[in-house]
Amino acid sequence: MQYLAHVFAQPDPVLHAQAYLLLTLHALHSPSSQMLVTIVSAMMRYCVIAQLHLAESEPKVSNPAFSLEVQTRRRVFWSAYALDRFISWIYHIPNNIIDEHISVEVGHPVPCSLILCSERMSKILIMIAILKCCRCRPSARRIRR
Repeated sequence: MQYLAHVFAQPDPVLHAQAYLLLTLHALHSPSSQMLVTIVSAMMRYCVIAQLHLAESEPKVSNPAFSLEVQTRRRVFWSAYALDRFISWIYHIPNNIIDEHISVEVGHPVPCSLILCSERMSKILIMIAILKCCRCRPSARRIRR
């Protein structure tokens, strides 16, 4: 968790939304339902503020189906949307965004070669590794004692 400041210092709003997604997945394993609901709500609010739900705010490219940047934006939003709907259903709370406000399409399949060569994907993999290390450290310390 101590490395989140470095992630949020980056100017990329999609990277911030991905960090919120990782925090939400981490909170799924928390015993506190209040923390989970709060993080899911913050995640969806950030996606709306970053306009990831609007097709009009997507980068203009010749073929959006093959643009990794556009597809990543779409997948991040729809992942956040799915988690929001899931948590809202479980805890019987209202959804954070209504369907009528969403204009972005669902992501299309992207060739693996584009994903593996992406600079953004390497940043994401590094962030995931950092978060995994932060999560594993306390248990590793307990085993050594």
